[in-house]
Amino acid sequence: MNTNHSAYDEARRAAVESNNPIAYLRLGIIYFYGTHTERNVVLARYFIGKAITMCSGKPEMTVLIRKHLQEECDTGNFGLLSVAHSYLSKFYPSFSRKKAIEDFMADKDTFAAKVLYSQCTSNNTSEILIHQQESLLRQLYAPIIPDDSFWSTKTIDSVLARDEGELTVCLDNFKETYQEVCDKYNIDKQDILHLDPTALFPYISPTTLYRLRRQIFKCILSFRHLDPLITRKYLTHLCDNEYLLDICPKIKDYDAVFLLISFVELNMDIEAIGLTHLKLLRSFQNDDLEPLIAHINGCINRLTKAGISHPFHPFTKETLPTITL
Repeated sequence: MNTNHSAYDEARRAAVESNNPIAYLRLGIIYFYGTHTERNVVLARYFIGKAITMCSGKPEMTVLIRKHLQEECDTGNFGLLSVAHSYLSKFYPSFSRKKAIEDFMADKDTFAAKVLYSQCTSNNTSEILIHQQESLLRQLYAPIIPDDSFWSTKTIDSVLARDEGELTVCLDNFKETYQEVCDKYNIDKQDILHLDPTALFPYISPTTLYRLRRQIFKCILSFRHLDPLITRKYLTHLCDNEYLLDICPKIKDYDAVFLLISFVELNMDIEAIGLTHLKLLRSFQNDDLEPLIAHINGCINRLTKAGISHPFHPFTKETLPTITL
């Protein structure tokens, strides 16, 4: 949602004075994006929840709110829908988890499938403004993209940031265990991205990051019938990481347990990287270039620390690449 500070003030005033669900929804969306105000997911969840609750017994308003949220999903802003997951039964009473799973597995772009995906982790609020995140990172790192010869003699492990390094380790574990489960139970294996060095350094793109998230979620859905606890409890509590980890020891198959734990950890790794990307975007929008400078210089410092010869010098405000969004 594009707005300015006066629009933010107007949204606050409208919510208080009109007591209208759409006004509260608009205020919640503004807080979620943090546009011309401090981003506050807790307040966003509160105001969006209030808007949905106010629509009880008002089907026409419920439809209108669902339309607004669906439009956000259509632009790839799945994180916004995740803050409303606890109100699912109120604003989307016809939602069928079984149908949503079928749609998601068949790659059908339905709202039900989008709602289901938004619940794949309790913390996917970074999955917004993807195109802007993508553009920012591409322009920021344009001066230090290595050519193919760089990878012929160097190893990626020594230059990855901590979160990206943890992501690769967890992803390798997930792939290995998923293959074992599929082989053991004759399950059709879903595709999982191979992340080569050029996809991870100097950064992993938001598009690649969230494509990976969709794939690992599809993997979990592919063996949902393996244990009744997976179907009845695990898949109905996807918004609660602690619950998911607590229920794992009750599932009989050890490989499945390890895979489910890896799924939670992968989602957490993906979100950690996604939040870093989103914070960089927020910093740029707020005219605060220091986090961008620190991020690209951190990358250069890892090259130096790894003993890799390179022509790059630390960036300052004056030498930072020009970025336009």
